[in-house]
Amino acid sequence: MRPTDHYVTVMRLQLWSRYATEIPLSQLMKAMSASGVLIIIVVFFLIGFGILGYGVYSWRKSSVARGWPTTEGRITACELKRVYHRKGRTFRCEVQYDYVVSGVTYTGNRIAYGYSGGSNRENQNEIVRRLRTAKSVGVRYDPSDASRSVLSCGFSQSAKMSMVFGIIWLLFISGFSMFWYMGTQSDNSILKTLIITQ
Repeated sequence: MRPTDHYVTVMRLQLWSRYATEIPLSQLMKAMSASGVLIIIVVFFLIGFGILGYGVYSWRKSSVARGWPTTEGRITACELKRVYHRKGRTFRCEVQYDYVVSGVTYTGNRIAYGYSGGSNRENQNEIVRRLRTAKSVGVRYDPSDASRSVLSCGFSQSAKMSMVFGIIWLLFISGFSMFWYMGTQSDNSILKTLIITQ
């Protein structure tokens, strides 16, 4: 890039920055496409309800599983798995077990509804250790469909975090929606209460 081109680019950025800071917030709100903003808000609301719904679903299923009949099961595989993502890594116990109901052998792999591991490796290792050393394990199965089963019916930390995060997400989107709506409205409160004598 030539020096003159660099100078022109810098001047344009300075002018744009100065112009952007001088635009009132209300004008920025009005300039945004109403339909575009509404679509974004709806999508974000759906995401929030989806996260919250997953937590509620896990909690309800865990509550129902508490009343399921129990049979004896045998652990056939159990290991600690690392899950990598952008924010770091988490650990999850992956298990497989066999159990028999009415003479039929089934295979299950669900520890609990809503369980997805956690960032504390020691806690997940303890689950793996206890399952690996167990001679047998109690398996709760759905009486209407014996192929559905769980080893635990507690309200997992993952489900709790989903519910809390979903609520916080929805509150944030609700606040943003109100902020955007108020920014698009004309402020006539001063004109309505202004007393002028001529």
